[in-house]
Amino acid sequence: QTPSVAEIARSLDMPEERAGEFSGLSQRTTLSLEMPIYEGNSRDTLQDTVASDDPSGEEIVYPRQRKHVILKYLKSLGERDSTIMQDYYGIEREEPLTFREVGDLHGLKKQRIQQIDKEARRRLKKISELKALHDDL
Repeated sequence: QTPSVAEIARSLDMPEERAGEFSGLSQRTTLSLEMPIYEGNSRDTLQDTVASDDPSGEEIVYPRQRKHVILKYLKSLGERDSTIMQDYYGIEREEPLTFREVGDLHGLKKQRIQQIDKEARRRLKKISELKALHDDL
C-alpha cells in the first residue's frame, strides 16, 4: 500500500506540504538515456543530447596512442638522444625542461643539447618522410 502524504511527512520529520512535493515525483514518467529521441530509424538517443564534462573514449585513448607512437620514433634515435628529447619536450614528465636544465641533467652544455635537438628533429623528419613514402607504396 502506498503511504499517505501525512505518513511520509511523519517518517521524514518534515511538514506535510514539503512531503507532498515528493509524492508527485513517483508518478512522473521515467525516461531511459538510451531511448531514441525520434521515432523510426534514428540512432540519436537522449544521452547524445546531454552535455558532459567527462572525456570521451577517444579523448582518453588518442593521447596515449600518440605518446606511444612518439616514443617509438624517439627510440630510433638511440637511448641518449631519445632521453634528451623526452626531457626537453616533457614527454615522460609533468613539465618540459629548458635546454640548460636538460644539459645539467645529462652533464652537457646547453649548446650541445640544442645541437642534439636539431639533429634529432632532422632525423625524425626523415624517418617520417620514409614511412609516408612506404605507406604510399
